[in-house]
Amino acid sequence: MKEEKDILNRDVEIPEVVFRKADAALNQIRANTGSTKATRKVTRIQGRIHHVQAAAVACAVLIGAGGITATAAVIHHLWSRGMQANIQATEEQQKNLTDQGMVTQFDQAYTSANSDLTGMEVTSEGITVKPMEMIADGHFVHLSFQVEGYDLPDGEEPFFETIKIYTGDEETAEDSFVNMNGSFYNGIICDENGNPVYEDGTPLTTDENGTTIERYKAEDGTLEYVMTLYKPDPEESLLGQMLHVQMENLGTVKKTMFMNGIEGTWSFDIPVSGKDAAQTYELNAPLENVNVTVLSAALSPISVRVDYEVTGEIQAQEDDNGLPEVGGVVLKDGSRLLYLLDGGQIGYQDDTHAYEISSFDRVIDVDQVQSLLFRIHAGDSPEKYESVDLR
Repeated sequence: MKEEKDILNRDVEIPEVVFRKADAALNQIRANTGSTKATRKVTRIQGRIHHVQAAAVACAVLIGAGGITATAAVIHHLWSRGMQANIQATEEQQKNLTDQGMVTQFDQAYTSANSDLTGMEVTSEGITVKPMEMIADGHFVHLSFQVEGYDLPDGEEPFFETIKIYTGDEETAEDSFVNMNGSFYNGIICDENGNPVYEDGTPLTTDENGTTIERYKAEDGTLEYVMTLYKPDPEESLLGQMLHVQMENLGTVKKTMFMNGIEGTWSFDIPVSGKDAAQTYELNAPLENVNVTVLSAALSPISVRVDYEVTGEIQAQEDDNGLPEVGGVVLKDGSRLLYLLDGGQIGYQDDTHAYEISSFDRVIDVDQVQSLLFRIHAGDSPEKYESVDLR
C-alpha cells in the first residue's frame, strides 16, 4: 500500500480546475449525507433547484507511469452536445452503451409509429422543450432536454426558476422523492490533454472582467438542459418507473438571483428505460487505519456502488462523516483514472453498515478496471489513497 500511495502523491501537474471539479463533486456527495452515525437519513434534493453551473468544466485525469496521459475528448455526433459533455465518451463507448440497452434517444422514438413517446415535446409561451436522450443504469439516470425558441441575451446564463421531479402518483409521498443535479450546458468540453476548451477546440476566452465566456447556444440557437437523477434509497432504482418532470419559468440567473423570467410550464411523464449493467465484486477488504472494511462493489460503465462495514470509531467532522470515498480506478495497464466522481451520496444503513453510490463524469470500460482507489480523509489526518483489487 505504501508504494501505491507514493505513486499517487508524486509531483504531477494536474490542472487546478480539476481539483475544483473534484472538490465540488465530493462536496455534493457529502451534502447528501448525515455527518455522523447518529444521522441515518440522507438529505433529499426536491422541489426548487438553484444550481449555478461553474464557468468551466474539468476532465477526469489519467495518470500513467510517465505522468498525465491524454484523456481524449472525441468530437462525435451520436449523443446530444450537452450529454456528450455531461458524460465523456468515445464514439465506440457510446455505441456500446446503446447496444447494452442503457441509452434511449428520444429523437428516434419520435419517428417510430409504435412508440409511446411520440408528441412528448411541450410548447409554452412560444418556447418548446423536449427530451433528447436518457442514459440509465441501476442507480443513475442522465436526461437531456432541448430548449427551442428562447432568445438568450449574450453573456447571460439561462435558468429554470423551478424544477420538480418525482415518481409515483403523489408528489408529496415519501417514496416519490428523486435527487437531482442539473444545469444548462455551457458549450465547454475537455481537449485531448484534459483542459477545458470550447466545442470547436478553441481556447476559452474571458470578458473585460476576467469571467469565462460561455456558449450556451448551439449553432441553431437552441439550448440544452442536462440533469442527473437518482433515488434517495440506495436499494431503489429508477428503472421501470415513471418520471414526472415539471419545469417552470425560464429566464436568466446572476449571483443566485433569477431575472427576466418568462412565465411558462413544461411538464413531462417519462418512462425510465435502461439497464442495470453493473458487475458485482465480493471484496471483504479492510482499509488501513480507518476501521472500515469494503464488503462489496458494483461497478457499471457510468457509476459505482460500494458497501462498507464499520468496525470501530470513525473520525468525523461537522460536514464529513469520515467514510472513505471512491477516488478513482486503477486500470489493468497500471494507469490510474482519478477524479471520476460527479455526484451521489454516502450514508449509513445501520450502526455498522454504510454505502456509497456515485456517478461518473465519463464512461469507463469495467472489464479494464483492476482496482478501486479509495480516498481516505478521516478527521484531521492527511488525505491518502488506498487501492482494493477487484480481481
